[in-house]
Amino acid sequence: MSNLNSKNHLLTADMKQDFEQIFELSEHCLWCIDSEGYFINITETIATLSGFSLPEIISRRFVDFLAEKERPAFLNLLEKQQKIVNYPITFLHRDIDWVTFKISALPLFNDNKFAGYYGIALNITEYKQAEEKYIQAENNLAAAQRLSHVGSWELDLLTEELYWSDETYRMLGFEPGEIKPNHKEIFKVIHPDDFEMVMRKVEGARENKGYDVQHRIVQPNGKIGILHERAEVIFDRRGNAVKMMGTAQNITELKEAEQKIVQLQNYDFLTDLPNRNMFVKQTDHLLSIAKQNKKNCALFCIGLDRFKLVNESMGHDAGNDLLKAVATRLSQYSGEGEIIARLGGDEFALIKQDISHEDIAALLAQKIINHFALPFVVYDQEIVISLSIGMTLCPIDDRSSDDLLKDAQTAMHRAKATGGNTYQFYSWEMTDKVKDRLSLEGDLRRALEKEEFMLYYQPKVSTKTGKISGAEALIRWQHPEKGLIPPDKFVSVLEDTGLIVPVGEWSLKEICKQYNVWDDMGFGDLSLALNLSVKQFVDDELCNKVERTLKEIAHNSDFLELEVTESLLMGDLQTATKTLHSLHALGLRLSIDDFGTGYSSLAYLKLMPVDTLKIDRSFVIGLPDDHQDCAIAEVIIMLAKALNLKIVAEGVETQPQLDFLVEKECDYIQGYYYSRPLPSDEFTRLLQKDREN
Repeated sequence: MSNLNSKNHLLTADMKQDFEQIFELSEHCLWCIDSEGYFINITETIATLSGFSLPEIISRRFVDFLAEKERPAFLNLLEKQQKIVNYPITFLHRDIDWVTFKISALPLFNDNKFAGYYGIALNITEYKQAEEKYIQAENNLAAAQRLSHVGSWELDLLTEELYWSDETYRMLGFEPGEIKPNHKEIFKVIHPDDFEMVMRKVEGARENKGYDVQHRIVQPNGKIGILHERAEVIFDRRGNAVKMMGTAQNITELKEAEQKIVQLQNYDFLTDLPNRNMFVKQTDHLLSIAKQNKKNCALFCIGLDRFKLVNESMGHDAGNDLLKAVATRLSQYSGEGEIIARLGGDEFALIKQDISHEDIAALLAQKIINHFALPFVVYDQEIVISLSIGMTLCPIDDRSSDDLLKDAQTAMHRAKATGGNTYQFYSWEMTDKVKDRLSLEGDLRRALEKEEFMLYYQPKVSTKTGKISGAEALIRWQHPEKGLIPPDKFVSVLEDTGLIVPVGEWSLKEICKQYNVWDDMGFGDLSLALNLSVKQFVDDELCNKVERTLKEIAHNSDFLELEVTESLLMGDLQTATKTLHSLHALGLRLSIDDFGTGYSSLAYLKLMPVDTLKIDRSFVIGLPDDHQDCAIAEVIIMLAKALNLKIVAEGVETQPQLDFLVEKECDYIQGYYYSRPLPSDEFTRLLQKDREN
């Protein structure tokens, strides 16, 4: 993917590391060249757009991929070692000759020595093609105006005799000579909405010595076109008007090209909603009106929760179909004079007028959230996707629409951080929280390298023997300054940044090493459970990575139990089943965590090689007093027994809870009633004491 160890550039180790991480995580078109103009890193997106593979681009000069005529100017630009902003280039493509990018870049320096450039490229090929089409159509118009026999006509003002050229016949929707030229037919094809405007121009022609007008026509077949007409009045020596002559040009394609450019600049190509650019412009206008009328508006930023799971499990086409359906549903909440827009990715924005108080905005946000509890149907599969909404009331002082939108986005990200399916109002304190989040991300990236993560183990106890039969491995973070950090403070950040994959691989290696230690001590009958994240589960290399780790490190594989959540399995049932069968074939066990909290059908249990069901703690906490919790727990236990599966109850904290579960013949319990999660040395002592008794 990169060549950051090249001898020809001056990037520092920290710069290399930062770039490697940015390029690995980014979906944008990023690139980096050294001081001599050689590519040392690019994102996969550039390779995809150009048709070349990464190895074919890396270590070649940027200029080698440019059109010949553009190379001198580009080399001169690089020699200046200055910031590059929105510079258009024509980039070589393997199959279709060229693609067009607009690039921006910053120069890199190391000890005041020029080290290269780091930049971003925006694909403007489609925009450029529309622009070229527009220019071509405009050139055609100029040529037609120079050639009087193309769409020409003449009117003798003395005899009322009218002449049309063949092209004029065609533009009006007739074959040449099909009818006799007459004013009546011309008036019939003029679009009704343009008729009065055209007649004013024609009636004023003698006084103005001609006219110039653009108008629509409706041909006899119903097709609508746009004409550009120019006419001159000819006068005799005595000043009497004797003739009118003119040309007509069909500019329908020109206008369509103009409209396409406007569409590309202001509207989202997928949903046809206004884009961020259009949203900001229209919101500025609405805020101006609100200030004049001394009324408030509310700006909503709306993000889809766990949308990446849909893309990863069902594919991008399904994700796009879901986004279009979401856009349609959200559009129901945009009233007259208001605007709903797609900002990009899975984020949308809405501006509502006459929102006098936060309570009204909150009620609307909750109404939208409740509406999204109804499933979408994509590829014949029902999908329920929740929302996180950030809001801010406006206008506020002199803050611009762009500033207010950023505020609402900050609040939306805060709503996501609390678990999603909720809303948050913006407050100034949120800015500090965003900064803290960015700081946390930076610390997490360093934590894996500095070996700050550790595994704690919570015992799993048999209800029949009262002895420890296994444990669940739970990650903890020993921060050098903040001390021990629990998983609920950082695991979601690992998921969002993609760091959960390397951390998950580290966890698997650690649990294998720890099992070997306990096996050597005579505790080889223990089963150790490890959670799989969404990103790990959809990794095509998951099974190979697990198999390789077990072979290289573990004494055997039958000690390992991998846990997956019920909702994770239901993203793509067919793929999930295939993955579970592949994992099961390695000799390890599989369990479904948080069972009963998903929205799936129980029929999938027959298809998957599952060994264990874990009753979610939300159904255990009310035992034995809550009748609903009792009924749900009992049904899950009965279901597991019927399918010959083991059953584990999580979150057991009291004797009455334990008594109920023992009575219902639950196989294992896990929770603070027996022990909190422990570091490996403390768990070892607990295990030794358990076996001695």
